[in-house]
Amino acid sequence: MSFATPTRVLALAAVLGTAIAIQPAPSFAGNNQQVFMERAIQHLLEARRELEKASRNKGGHRVKAIQLTDMAIDEVKRGMRFAKNH
Repeated sequence: MSFATPTRVLALAAVLGTAIAIQPAPSFAGNNQQVFMERAIQHLLEARRELEKASRNKGGHRVKAIQLTDMAIDEVKRGMRFAKNH
């Protein structure tokens, strides 16, 4: 039994995104270390790999979950670039 269903992966991505958004800035933010953001990307990449492995009988929802995960990864990277430049 797989616990990485597309719905759970999307829920995880939403929770991660919210958690990232409300995290206080770590004390070392000034030196461009973004440990939490980097960790979030790793978790999202793992979620994407699990979605890729899932069977393709999800009525397009697996594909949509992959697309949304890709969008989440892109947003995290954009946030990292923004923090680096500000």
